[in-house]
Formats: sequence, structure tokens, C-alpha cells
Amino acid sequence: MAIPPAVNMTVVADSAAQVRYANDGIACGEAGIHLFMALYGLSVFLETPKELRSRRTRYIVLSFVITALKIFQVSLDKAWGFRVLFEAGSPDGWIEMHGKYREWWVRFASMGTYTAITVIGDGLLVYRCYVVWSHCPWVLIPPILTYLASTAVGIATVAIPESTGNPNLNLEGAWAFLVVCTNLMVTGLISFHLIQARRRLSKMLHASDDEFGARSSSSHPRLECYTGVVAILIEAVLPLTIFGIVNAALVVTGPAKDTTGAYVGYDVAINVFDYLFIAFSALSPHMIIFRVTTGRSWAARPPSVDSDGDVLSRPIAFARGPSAAVVTQSSRTSEDHIGRGDLKVETEKSL
Repeated sequence: MAIPPAVNMTVVADSAAQVRYANDGIACGEAGIHLFMALYGLSVFLETPKELRSRRTRYIVLSFVITALKIFQVSLDKAWGFRVLFEAGSPDGWIEMHGKYREWWVRFASMGTYTAITVIGDGLLVYRCYVVWSHCPWVLIPPILTYLASTAVGIATVAIPESTGNPNLNLEGAWAFLVVCTNLMVTGLISFHLIQARRRLSKMLHASDDEFGARSSSSHPRLECYTGVVAILIEAVLPLTIFGIVNAALVVTGPAKDTTGAYVGYDVAINVFDYLFIAFSALSPHMIIFRVTTGRSWAARPPSVDSDGDVLSRPIAFARGPSAAVVTQSSRTSEDHIGRGDLKVETEKSL
């Protein structure tokens, strides 16, 4: 991208250095979140009965793989950022050092690690989509194709050398577009299924509530666990999709005007959303894994009206009703009281 003469690159570089330094600091906190989810998920897994562990083992392994890769990536980014800042000394020096260390092996290792995280995360999302739509697998053809294409282009962005001073913006833009397309299709498919399942389950639970006088189906705990607003946001990876769309749009557009202020604003925006996209490429699948390992999400197929999910397989709980022992005892003594019309049947408290 040719820089117009009217743009003061010293100001732009100073702003860019500050934003990227802040991103590296926030990434350390992100790595801590991954570590917490992995360790807490493991502790819950170890307390889970053995018969329920089999379907969650793969998620525990993926949790620690993603955590290890993220910590490694953050360490590499911090090392690269420190080297550039240490030798820069000024905004103009930062631009020079940024170009000098562009092809340092640490940067390529970081890019490769991030690519691996994205491939694993998107693969998990496509798999979850398959779990949801296992009854109709042909709908998965488009997201599978874009996933395979994004994997190939992502590897190419790391393997193909960059020309001097010019990053592979075309490849990076194509990769971001393919990843966003995959996430967008997965988001739509999972969201549609969960919303439809919520409506069907709500109708069934509402019918049961009307008949037996139980709690409102809109606040049913098992319904909220699988199809509540938070569950749908996490399972459908909406944050990742939104940040990916914005990031891809910024990559292919550019500054609105040829002024210093426009370039500063564009650089801040693209760095912020690029970081958010990279962060949620790991956080979104890891949050799904966390929900599975802590029993807040399905490990097989989510519940629906025609499945064997545990939402509708639990026994009906009556609000009030006579216990079997009391009814039996009352039936034995009913002949003594039937003449006086004062048959008494005790009731137990609501469950």
C-alpha cells in the first residue's frame, strides 16, 4: 500500500506501537483464561462418574492442546514485540525494526501456531455442526468445503515467503474471508437448530405445565441450559463471526481518507479487531469445550423432541400430590370414616 505524502507516518507508527503493545499485554490475560478453563474443566471431569467420561475425554485433550498452543503463541508474540521495541528507540525506528524482524523465525512460528489454533477451532465448530445436523448431513457440504479451503490458504500464508516490505495481504484477506464464511455458515446452522429446538421444547414443557401446574417453561432450568440466550451465543460462536466479518472488511478496504488522522484511526481499528478475531478464534471453541466438560452442553446430540436427550427423559415432578404410603394407609381406614364423610388424606410438600 503506497503511503500518501500528506500522511505523517511518525504519528501513525507511534499509535500502532502503542496498540500492539496493549494487545500483547491483554493476550497474557487471555492465556490465563484458557489455563483456567482447562484446569477447571479437568477437575470437573475427574469428579464425573466413569460412565459419563468417555464422550468428554476428547474435549479435555483438545482443551489442553488449545491452551498449550495459545500460551506458546502469546510467548512468541511477546518476544517479537519486545525485540522490535527494544531496538526501535523512536516511532521511525519502530517502522524500520518492524520491517527488519518481519521474517524472523519467531514471527513465523507465531503465525504457524495461530494457524494451527484456527484449524483446530474451526474443525471443532464444524464437528459440532455435524453433531447438531447428523440427521441431515448434506447441509454440511458448504461449511466443510470452506473449512478445507481456509486450511489450505492459512498454511499458504505461512509457507509462501513475503516479498520485501510487502506482507501477503491478498492471501491474508482470502484466508480471513474463508474463515468468516465457515463461521457464518456454522453460526447460522447451529443457531437455527437451537432456536427451533427451544420452540419445540418450550411448547412441550408448556403443555406439561398447563396439565400438572408446574413451573413456567420459559424458565425451565434444563431448557435454559441448552437453548438459553447465553448457550446460543456460545454454541453458535456469534462473537467470532461478528469480529471476523469486521476484520475481513477492514483488511480489504483501507483508510477512508489520505490524512494522518484517517490512517491512525484505520490502524487502531484493524489492530483491535484483528486481535479480537485472533483471540476468539481460540476462545470461542474453548468456551464450547468448557461447557461440555462442565456438563453445561451436550457431548453427543443436543436434546430435541425426537431425541433421547436428558431434557425430556427425566421423571415428571408434581407440584403437590399424595404420597403412596399415605394413600395406602388412608385406604385401609376409609371404611371407619366413610359414614362420617371425613376421609383425610395427607399431602406432602412440593418437590
